[in-house]
Order: sequence, then C-alpha cells, then structure tokens
Amino acid sequence: MTETFINDLRAKPGYLDHVLHRVVQPDARFRFVNVAHWASAEAWRAAHDDGFRALWAGRNWRATPRRPRCSSPCTPVPSRRGK
Repeated sequence: MTETFINDLRAKPGYLDHVLHRVVQPDARFRFVNVAHWASAEAWRAAHDDGFRALWAGRNWRATPRRPRCSSPCTPVPSRRGK
C-alpha cells in the first residue's frame, strides 16, 4: 500500500524524493516512516489534493499524532549538494 501512495506523490509537481526511516526505539507504535522532500511548502500542500485523500478513503486513516522518535534511514539518502 505504501508504494501506491509514494507513486501518487512522485507524479506531483514539486516532489523531489523520499527516504524510508526505521524508528530506533523498540516500543514505537509505528516502526517505519516515509519522509518526502518537496520543492516548497506550496508544492507539499498541492500534492495533498482530493486525489491523494481519495487514496486514503476507507482505510480508517486519521491524522497521526506526533510522537517524537529517533530514526535511521533504511534507504539511501539523496545527495542535496548544490541545491
């Protein structure tokens, strides 16, 4: 399912990349977190449009409460040199 959401976001203007992180604490409710990078805050807002929300519809999804946790990348971190 995650790949469906990532593919949708990849097609949006302003999407740069994403990195999958694994939460370090063993008691974490959510073990993995995708962090997407965007060209601007406006691109991020525009990407979360009706089409994106429709992907979540019927999935019993709600806003995830913030839970500060340490994490480490599971996938290569893209280079940001020269940007």
